Formats: sequence, structure tokens, C-alpha cells
Amino acid sequence: MFKEDELHSRPTAINLTAGNTAHHGAPAYFNNGKIAITHKDLVAPVNGVLPEYVKVIGIDGTDVHAKDIKTGGIHGEACNGTTAIFGSTNGILKVSDNGTQALIPYPASFGTTWLGSLIYGKESQVFIGFRRGFGVFKVDITSDTITTIDNSTDFNGVTFDEKG
Repeated sequence: MFKEDELHSRPTAINLTAGNTAHHGAPAYFNNGKIAITHKDLVAPVNGVLPEYVKVIGIDGTDVHAKDIKTGGIHGEACNGTTAIFGSTNGILKVSDNGTQALIPYPASFGTTWLGSLIYGKESQVFIGFRRGFGVFKVDITSDTITTIDNSTDFNGVTFDEKG
């Protein structure tokens, strides 16, 4: 692993070990050097391959903040440096760099649909979640709300322009 600003100056890559338990990837790198990673429950897992938890580890792979909220499955992540969000079947899982976790509930209109694609616009400082054929939504981590940006079923993907 290399940080982007060290790509050409660091002599060797950092090997990150997340422990011997299964995890699904989706790392979110915090400005304080910690990393939030998704984690599969090995004792009482939900069906399928999706992880259910997020835990915060150090660069050496040691657990810094234990997993807290179990979900029915996690897919997708975005991070602004101090807060990471993960799409889950139960809502958007918000994880702070200090290990605090909370679920941002989906609007009732979502039914059983959930957001598994998330991005963060550095310039606009906005989190967006989307689902192909369902719409695009703003995820506000301050008010813990999810609001519709556009509910067109025509979206296949979403990104920010250079101005956010």
C-alpha cells in the first residue's frame, strides 16, 4: 500500500495485514492513519459473502476500535478523512475515525432497496449514494439524513466533476 503523496518517494510498500479473519475489503483511510475495514462475522454470519461489520485498525493491522453495529450486509464505502460511510441493508453505516458508529436510516420510500455505491466529493464536501435503476441521493452525515437528488431510473453511474 502507498499513500498517493508517497507513491514516487516511498522506497517500499506498506504491507497491511487485517488479521486472520475474513474481511471483504472496502477500506476507508482516515487522516489519523487508521483504516476502517469491513469484516465478516465468522461465528454467526448472515447468508452470502457480504461482510456485516466495520472495525477500525491501525496500519499494522491491529484492532484499534472493535466492530460495533452488525448489519445484514455491507457493500460500498466513501470517506472524507474523518468519517467513512458504508452501504448496508440496514441503512448507511457511519464510522468515525474515533471508532464511533451509527446507522443513518433509509427513507421509508426505499422499501427494501439499499445503497451499495457511495462516493465523496472533496471539493463539495458531499457524500452521494446511488443505485442503478433507482436514483441518486445525498447522504448528510451531520443531520443523519438521506435525501433524493434525482430518482430517475436511467442512472448507471454517478461521479463528481472537478468542482465537486
